[in-house]
Order: sequence, then structure tokens, then C-alpha cells
Amino acid sequence: MADGAGTFTAKVASGSSGGTVELHLDSADGALIGTLPHYQYRRGK
Repeated sequence: MADGAGTFTAKVASGSSGGTVELHLDSADGALIGTLPHYQYRRGK
């Protein structure tokens, strides 16, 4: 059985057109294990 999270939740914001959320092991400079694109959300008028 593996240790650690099986899922995660992120609430993100960007002042531009989006970007990428990076998932790292153990710390911000740990091994990169995944990415999640973040797209700009525009509310309707």
C-alpha cells in the first residue's frame, strides 16, 4: 500500500490567462510528479 494522498483539491487564481499548477513530492523543489493546466475563467454578463 502506498503512503500519501490519492487525490488533491486546489483553488487557484491568476491575474493573466492562466498557467500550470505543478505537483511535487515532499517540497516545492522535490521531484515533479504531475501538472494541472489552469485556464482563465470568464463570468458571463
